Order: sequence, then C-alpha cells, then structure tokens
Amino acid sequence: SQRKYDAALSALESAASHIPLRPDIDAAIHYNMGLIHDARDNIPAALAAFTKAAESDPFRAETWRKIAYCHLCLGQDVESEGAWNRARNQDPALPAFTDIRDLFRQQEPHDRQLEPGTAQ
Repeated sequence: SQRKYDAALSALESAASHIPLRPDIDAAIHYNMGLIHDARDNIPAALAAFTKAAESDPFRAETWRKIAYCHLCLGQDVESEGAWNRARNQDPALPAFTDIRDLFRQQEPHDRQLEPGTAQ
C-alpha cells in the first residue's frame, strides 16, 4: 500500500508539472495529493496540498473542510475555524465550527476515522 501511495503521488506530481494551467485540473491534482498525504498521516504536507487546491479553486467546500481538518489536527483552532467558515459559505448545511471542534476533541488522539463535516 505504501508503494501504491508512492506511485500515485509520483503520477500526480508529474501531471501537475506537465498539464497546462487549468484551475479545475490543478485543484483536483493537489486535492488528491492532499488525500494521499492525509492517508500517510503527513498532515503538514496534506495541508499544503489542500491549500494549493483551494488557491486554484476556492469554491469547493470539500477542500476547505479538509483544510479545516488539517488545522484541527495541528492544534490550530483559529485557522481551522477560518477554513471551516469558508466551507460553510459554500455549503450552508454544514454544522457550526464549535460542534465540529468539540466532536474532534472527543475522539481519541490517534483516531481519525471521523473527519469534520461527516458527522451524522
């Protein structure tokens, strides 16, 4: 599985450097790179990738949710709330940040099965 992540990340990095600039594709590439870094538990790299995705396409709530989640993982509540509010601007059905933050804090420190915004 580690080799699969390496291969996928390599392919995405290659695509990012060879595909002509197109915000939707660029955002998708960086978003998927963020997912790989997150799956590897490399939150700083995931945050950097999701941030690049948001720079290319700032209108995807899912990207802002991922950014908020990374900031929560890094203990950066102020930054997380800002990103979460950007997500809520795109998707008003999302719960309030305080609800997500409290849910996140109730989890075990290493239990990352529930991502902000996926609570039922």
